[in-house]
Amino acid sequence: MDKNLLQATVTLAIADLKPIPRATFLEFCRTNLAGVEYPMAAIHLAEIFCATVVENYDDRKVCAYIGEYFTHAQDVFGHKFSARELELVESFVSSVQAAYRNYDIFSNPDMLNRMKAQADLIDDCGDDAVFYFTYKVCSGILRCAIEHFPEEKTLAYDIVGKMNKYQERYDGISFVGKDKCHG
Repeated sequence: MDKNLLQATVTLAIADLKPIPRATFLEFCRTNLAGVEYPMAAIHLAEIFCATVVENYDDRKVCAYIGEYFTHAQDVFGHKFSARELELVESFVSSVQAAYRNYDIFSNPDMLNRMKAQADLIDDCGDDAVFYFTYKVCSGILRCAIEHFPEEKTLAYDIVGKMNKYQERYDGISFVGKDKCHG
């Protein structure tokens, strides 16, 4: 498939959370992740999903969509995610999509509780992809906690502590475009 057509097909589908034929999506992954090994391939793919603004944001729909396509992509970058790791990717992308809409995660207790539980796992992150997704989930929580300051001051301090503890590791993960689009 023509590279521009492939990019447009996938981008438009993501924006509307529409199905992407598996073969088309795998071709997209192979094209965009050529020569990129895991864990950077997983981070790069997640950032592609973050860079395309979903028109009608809904946490549950975004998470289900990301989970489906990350499951397909595992064959391309050769790493099988656990259910917990897939949930991290889903929450990361969903929190970025929420930020584009100024969506307040405090208005969705299920989302907030899921993300807080994931943030608590930052000490147990083995590889850089899982760590990156966990760290960025913390960042999403922090964005909303600051908006609810001073009511959520304790949560903000907790998240700042987690992020500061691992700032050096986060800084060590380097790729083009890091922190340019969504902090």
